[in-house]
Amino acid sequence: MARLALLALVLAGPAGAQMLDGIPPQHRIVLVSFTGARYNPLGLATDLRGTYRLRLYPSDQLALQDNFFAAGATLSVSPAIARVGALVELQPLTILKLWALYEEVQFYGNFSEMQSFPSARADYSDSTLTALGNLPSGDPRRNYGGHGGELSLGARLQLKFGNVALVDGLVFDRHDYALRAGDRLLYDPVLDILSPGQGWTVADDADLVYFAGEHLIVGARWSFASAFYRSEDFAPGESQANLNRQQRLGPLAAWTFFKHDDRRRFWSPTMFAVAGWYLEHRFRTGADTSGAIPYLAAGFGFWSDLLPATER
Repeated sequence: MARLALLALVLAGPAGAQMLDGIPPQHRIVLVSFTGARYNPLGLATDLRGTYRLRLYPSDQLALQDNFFAAGATLSVSPAIARVGALVELQPLTILKLWALYEEVQFYGNFSEMQSFPSARADYSDSTLTALGNLPSGDPRRNYGGHGGELSLGARLQLKFGNVALVDGLVFDRHDYALRAGDRLLYDPVLDILSPGQGWTVADDADLVYFAGEHLIVGARWSFASAFYRSEDFAPGESQANLNRQQRLGPLAAWTFFKHDDRRRFWSPTMFAVAGWYLEHRFRTGADTSGAIPYLAAGFGFWSDLLPATER
C-alpha cells in the first residue's frame, strides 16, 4: 500500500508541477500522508513519511530545480501489521530519486497473518491462508505473531512531455524475519508473493498518464513482483522454478482538489484509484480466484511543508 501511496502522490505533485514556484527553499520539512484500501488481495493501511530536506544547489531549470538530500522517519499501520522505519533520499535532479529505507515490522498475529511455509512451492492462495488462519489455537500450522526487519533500496524516474508523464518506481527489498521452526518463506502481504525469510524480492510499478486539465489524471499502470529464491528455499528434490512471479495491468485515475494553499501547509490533496487484471499470478488467474476479478485499490493522500515560509 505504501508504494501505491507514494506513486499516487508523485503524480499529483512533482510529476504534474513544481511543488513551489521557482527555486525550492534550502531547508524544508516535508510530510507525506496516504490512507488506502485494496481488494484482491484485501488490504487497508495508513502511511506517513516525514523528512528534512536540504537543497543541494539552486537552479532555475525545471529538470534540475527540485534537488535535495533528505532524511527522516516512516510509520505505516494496518489492522494486521505495524511498521516504523528510517529513510534517506537523494534526488540529484527533478526526474530521479534514489532512496533507502529500513523498517522494523510487527505482525499482530490476526487476519491470517503472519503465515510461513517450508518451500517456495507451497500453496499460499487466499483459500489456504484463510483455512490456516481458522485452525484452532495451538495448531502448528496456524498463523502467528512475528517480528522482523526489511531493508528497501529504491529508484524512481519521472519524465513529463507536455501533458503525458511516465513514472517508474523500482524497489529491492531484503527481508530478515525469524520464522517458525522448519519454515523458510513467508507470505508477503505487500507484494502478494512468497518472500524468503532471509532474502531479496524485487517490485516495479510503471505509470503512463495523461494530465486532463488541472485536476484529473488518467492513465495505466503495469506492476511486477518476484523473489530471488535460493536452493535452500525449496524442499530436496523439488523443481526450483519460480512459480510466484506476478504481473498486473490496468487503468488508473487521480483527482487533485488543488495544488497548494498560500501557506504551503496542505498540498495536492488527491483521491486515487487503480484497477489491474493479473497477467501472471499463480493463484489469481483461475487456480483459486478468477482471472476476471481485478486488483482494486483506492485512497486519499496529501503533502505538507511544516516550515513556515518566513523560516525558509
